Amino acid sequence: MLLEEFDMDEYIKMERRDSYEDGLSESLSQGHINGEYSHRIHTVYNMFHKNIPAETCANLLNEDISFVNKIYLLCQTHAEWSEDTLKKSLSEK
Repeated sequence: MLLEEFDMDEYIKMERRDSYEDGLSESLSQGHINGEYSHRIHTVYNMFHKNIPAETCANLLNEDISFVNKIYLLCQTHAEWSEDTLKKSLSEK
């Protein structure tokens, strides 16, 4: 009796809908994470250009000092880099 009521087309539609919703939710979560990371880089980059010491920056932002030092080092080494170039460099590592 159960097999008589099973509709393969409806099952496929349901699976597609569920998969789409799962993928959308995952994409939104990943986008939020990427946005937060990008904002962290942006803030540290700006603090570097305002000549705020790395330790002070880390303390004010409650950020890991190694993360701040990495950005400060890249900013010092590559003064010509834009913020976007810095972000690309950090995402490659």
